[in-house]
Amino acid sequence: MSETNRTIIFCSDLWREGYFSSLMEKKFQRSGFQVQHLAYPTYRKDISIGNIAEMSMRWAEQIRDKSTHVTFIGHGVGGRIGLEMLALNPVIFDSVVTIATPYGPSPLIASAVEIEAFRSILQSVSPLSL
Repeated sequence: MSETNRTIIFCSDLWREGYFSSLMEKKFQRSGFQVQHLAYPTYRKDISIGNIAEMSMRWAEQIRDKSTHVTFIGHGVGGRIGLEMLALNPVIFDSVVTIATPYGPSPLIASAVEIEAFRSILQSVSPLSL
């Protein structure tokens, strides 16, 4: 891959899909980034964060294959989805940013095992993060 192709993947929170990313998207595009949005079914109560992450992996891997650098930016539950994707494939993203990401009960309730998995991921990336 000779030319630089930097991609940002936005993943929004449950209730205001795309709101936070729409404010930043044009700025990133003017700086040369490709921008993608990971959408998930916010209205379904029977689907877990883990299932959403698994369903999104093939799509994210296709972006990874075409990009020289992939940054994931997740807001709220979107950040939890990104961390779960990182647990499935630790090299899927080059960098991850989470904003207002819940680690306790939320509309998509995490089990204690999921919360510990997220903490382990964060500690492996930066022991000072917790």
